[in-house]
Amino acid sequence: RDRGYSVPESELARTLPEFRAWWAPEPEIERLTFSTFLASDHSDKVKILFCGPEPVRIATIQKIYDQIEGENFSRLILILQGKIMPRAKESVKEKFTFKVDIFQVNELLVNISTHALKPKHEVLTAEEKARLLKKYNVQDSQAVGLFKAGFASWLTLQLKMRMTRREGT
Repeated sequence: RDRGYSVPESELARTLPEFRAWWAPEPEIERLTFSTFLASDHSDKVKILFCGPEPVRIATIQKIYDQIEGENFSRLILILQGKIMPRAKESVKEKFTFKVDIFQVNELLVNISTHALKPKHEVLTAEEKARLLKKYNVQDSQAVGLFKAGFASWLTLQLKMRMTRREGT
């Protein structure tokens, strides 16, 4: 829910013992797969798919593609227990026309969006952006060019977001 996706209340109200009893010590990978949608836009559907400990190869990507083809997803999240082979990673880019995020399962143990050291991010207002552009004597088109060229400097990021540290960090 913290990222805007719809999650049933029953999932959030489940206690830890209920969760453990339902998923068992070694859950079946297929049971972990689910899909949901953005709460503000029901047409923005995402599929979350878990892959086992064996390396993900081109054949695995093809199987996933065949499985979800025609289901009208706008995003796919692959959560891997093992590694993904380089050609399989290329195959993801070739096959899927929508955004595909790939994570190792151990990367998801901490919700970084709620971490105490993560600064608060807010989108700048038009006035704040204009003030920053004037302060550093750059035009908006120059800042965008720097960002696209890979120079994601603090200035180009500041033109989009205001980042403030939480107290005690």
